[in-house]
Amino acid sequence: MDITLGFIEYYLLIQILSSIALFPYFKAMGIEPWKALVPFLKTWIVLDKTERSKWQMILVYIPVVNHVMAIIMAYELLHGFNKRKWSDILLTVFTLGLYMGYMGFTNKKLNWVGKNEVQMKAQLGDWIPSIFFAVVAATTIRAFSFEAYTIPTPSMEKSLMVGDYLFVSKAHYGVRMPMTPVAIPLMHATIPFTQLPSFTTKVQLPYFRLPAFQEVQRNQSFVFNYPGEVENPIDKKQNYVKRCVAVAGDTLSVVNGMVHINGEEQTWPDRANSQFSYYVRTNADNALNPRTLKDKFDINYINNEQQLRYQNSSDVIPISTREYLITLSSDKVELFKTIPNVVEVHRVNTPKPGQPIEGDYPSMYKRYTQSINNNAVFPDNTVSGHNDTLTFNWSRDQYGPLYIPKKGVTVPLDYKAYLTYYRLITTYEGHTFERRGNEYLVDGEPANSYTFAQNYYWAMGDNRHNSSDSRYWGFVPETHIVGKPVFIWMSLDKFRGGFDKVRTDRVFTTVHGTGERVSYFWYVLALFVINYLYKNFIKKKKASGKS
Repeated sequence: MDITLGFIEYYLLIQILSSIALFPYFKAMGIEPWKALVPFLKTWIVLDKTERSKWQMILVYIPVVNHVMAIIMAYELLHGFNKRKWSDILLTVFTLGLYMGYMGFTNKKLNWVGKNEVQMKAQLGDWIPSIFFAVVAATTIRAFSFEAYTIPTPSMEKSLMVGDYLFVSKAHYGVRMPMTPVAIPLMHATIPFTQLPSFTTKVQLPYFRLPAFQEVQRNQSFVFNYPGEVENPIDKKQNYVKRCVAVAGDTLSVVNGMVHINGEEQTWPDRANSQFSYYVRTNADNALNPRTLKDKFDINYINNEQQLRYQNSSDVIPISTREYLITLSSDKVELFKTIPNVVEVHRVNTPKPGQPIEGDYPSMYKRYTQSINNNAVFPDNTVSGHNDTLTFNWSRDQYGPLYIPKKGVTVPLDYKAYLTYYRLITTYEGHTFERRGNEYLVDGEPANSYTFAQNYYWAMGDNRHNSSDSRYWGFVPETHIVGKPVFIWMSLDKFRGGFDKVRTDRVFTTVHGTGERVSYFWYVLALFVINYLYKNFIKKKKASGKS
């Protein structure tokens, strides 16, 4: 059975167990045993006895990091008592310190001999301590400042591209403290190369976030834990990156594929580059050249074998010998129309269920748009337990209006609210929510309104027709927000080879900002070359001249 502990209960349990284990060792060192019962004092004493810097006390109280520090401190304390067998050390680790306490209480001849750096180095070598402190440092940085991510899917093309390597700031929106503290450091949900979980849910901490530098802003990209994942705790759910198109308190609509907020059509930020699916017809069979499409439009037209290798990453889907569905950047549409043999280009615009397609469009275009499953959009049967298209009658391109809940705002409860906010009230805010005829019950009590306890957001991919986003699984709760993408430090194109594989125009660029994206790749490369030449030639030449 899983146990949910608050911060106080979690740390109190740790302090009680560590105090019991340390009690006999403090007595053997000539320190009043009662000091083992005082949380910060006992940590200070152990750091002092093991000759560690006192600032490391901070690390002892950071979730996840504290477990690594406990192993380091337990090893060095046992070493000081001449308990240097690997069996003693490993049993202490795997029993969460209980074996250390057992040795202390059953051994009447505990003798503090102190730290022996030479013997420790002989036992551990140089690399084990280095690895432990690298893990401590990396885990702390990852939790409190920046974490590296890669873009695996094309849902944000061409704004954030497959093969982009990002630094995501945890501090911008407030550092979310770990909620699953018993976990292997530097691993997310599973142990690499296995399907084994890297954590246990036996201890779960409540949601807590440090003060933020800024609020999540409309039309900026953000990273969050996928709300539709139910098998893992919040901070171990899969990470998604999308654009926040609506914030708490907004009313969202999508009209002909364009996002409207509070009745106004939204403009794209400077460094956003939207993509849609387009119907394309040519006047000859197989008239599109893959190389031309790649070089001029960065469109990946790949064969069936490549599609299997690259997980269906083709931007071109032939639907006949002369008709195609092509994913195309909005800023390239007019140029694309100038390609020889291209005679028709229409952006796919999915109608509402049952709505006729107006205009003189080719029959294949009409068949495709009418075949799209609009029942998959939120609120749908997989998310909210219903399939009531008569109530909503929305599609991916004709959506809303929909209110994005804001903390403290009260909404009346009716049938539409029940279908729309059921998951929020039950899963994210922890209440029961029932409908009995025309009556609604929250936590078993009749209610005609509900006040939201947290803010919510609406996420959509810039690749609007190739994105699993809020249109399909609903709102992003504030508790699920991870951070803000800020910097692209590397970008690789898997469809190119050699040096062309590196997108130099994207390397060392910022994600947000005004104006065109500027790459500092060549400047940084020049600095590396200058530094290399100075160290290996100029500096050596000066040294040889002096001798």
